[in-house]
Parts: sequence; structure tokens; C-alpha cells
Amino acid sequence: MALTPIQKDIMLSIAGNRSDTSYIAGGLVLNMDWPRMSDDIDIFHDTDEEIGSAADADIEKLRADGFIVSVEINIYGCVEASVVRGGEHTIVQWMSETRTRFFPLVRDEEWGARLHRVDLAVNKVLAASTRTKARDYVDLLMIDTHMCPLGPVIMAAAGKPPHFDAAQQCRSRG
Repeated sequence: MALTPIQKDIMLSIAGNRSDTSYIAGGLVLNMDWPRMSDDIDIFHDTDEEIGSAADADIEKLRADGFIVSVEINIYGCVEASVVRGGEHTIVQWMSETRTRFFPLVRDEEWGARLHRVDLAVNKVLAASTRTKARDYVDLLMIDTHMCPLGPVIMAAAGKPPHFDAAQQCRSRG
């Protein structure tokens, strides 16, 4: 699993706080069985209103478990904190995401609740269609090589969010 030791410890600390509306997502989960490391932990929520209280609960738990937590961003709809322990560092981000999912959340002891990898692949297509980060292209290659061809994932992304055409976004970026 492509987790740093501090990321693994953080996940163990806050897994019990995950729910049907507060779940782990992003590159960390997408790459859980692949070699790319992620420099942050993304915690998604169904609504912006949930983010503040969910972040507060996680931060309280992390501090109780001996982590040093410094909140860097705290605005409506987004909280970002730097988390340090034993000389290691990572970023934890709490944000909202559309409720549109193709698969139910996956529950396990290590992650609490996490977005299904197919939904993560769809999210990655959406992210790659609107930004030019090298990690997105690496992730797309890994999806195509280890999960499924990109064509069906791009077609699925066209339906999330409504009226968004991921294929057109990709074509417009060259």
C-alpha cells in the first residue's frame, strides 16, 4: 500500500470518524495498491456544511493521539491542516464532493469509509481534464494499465457532474 508511515497512523487514528457522508478519497486511495505516493489525505463530504464539524472531530482525535496539527486553511467548504509527528509530515484536506457516485462507499477497518476505486478513477478523469498536474497523467496511466481502459471511464465522467463533458475538456487542452 502506498502510504507513508504517518499517513497510515493518521488513517488508524481517524478511521472511526468516517461515515456515509465523510469518507477518504483522492490519490491516496486510488493508488493504495499502486506505487505512486500521495502527499496528502483527502476527506470528502457530501455537503459543505459538514466539513467544519468533521474536521474539528478529526483534529481533536489526532491531537489526542499525539499528532501536532496546524490548520492552514479554514474557510467555508474547505479545511486544510498540516499534521506532524516523529519528524514526519503530511497534509489533510477536508472538502465537499458531488453526491453522484456509481458505486457505494467501501467500508473497512483501516480506512473507515472510502470512495470506491471506480468512482476515484472517474474523479481523476475530471481532475485531469481541468488541470495539468503530472500526477494526474501518472494516475490515468495506472488506471488504464491496472484497472480498465480509459474510454469507459471518460464516458462515465461525462455524466458527473451534470452537463459536463470530460471528453470535450480533454480535447480542448490538446
